Amino acid sequence: MTGESSSGRAAEIAKSVFIEDVDAYMQGKQVENVLVELQERLRRLRGYEAQASNPGGLVLQNRKRLLEKLPEIKKSLEAVGALLAKKDSGDVISADFELTDGIYAKAHLQVGRVRRERPAGRSTLVVERGQHDVESVGLWLGAGVMCEYPLEEAQALLEANKAACEANLGTAVDNLGLLKDSITVTEVNTARVFNWDVERRRGLKGGER
Repeated sequence: MTGESSSGRAAEIAKSVFIEDVDAYMQGKQVENVLVELQERLRRLRGYEAQASNPGGLVLQNRKRLLEKLPEIKKSLEAVGALLAKKDSGDVISADFELTDGIYAKAHLQVGRVRRERPAGRSTLVVERGQHDVESVGLWLGAGVMCEYPLEEAQALLEANKAACEANLGTAVDNLGLLKDSITVTEVNTARVFNWDVERRRGLKGGER
């Protein structure tokens, strides 16, 4: 299962549809082939479930990463919003800079470029302030990659990132629920096809007498 894409997994999960009419479904099909297909699908789905419930698995790791990322995006949005509010006021900007975990220092930003070192896994803003107005911020886009944006563009980018993060979190939760439902449906389908075959064989034996 390593190397399979999330879209491939979603497609696999989506295939588990309840068989309403087993007679109609089995027309032109071999029972053995259908049971093998259902059992293989069940095996794969249970494999995904095992990955999802494993604390070190990709599913939970990704969800944990999104849960950590979302508050950082919100903090950055608040900071950019505060800068936009001050942009045309000419006020001095005061900020608390985190020097290390739990230790902060207050800074009054007046002129020039002020940088805050980026602790591992945290987002960082680099504030550009001229003599009168705050014009732009630097956003960390990835490991060691920073790009400078005008405040309005930075706000729009962070809003888009926040929406994407929330959507991905919602999808992760939905997929876990869908996965459990899909396993149940596949188990029921397997039992229904098996029982249908038992009844069919009984009918054939009765007809031979």
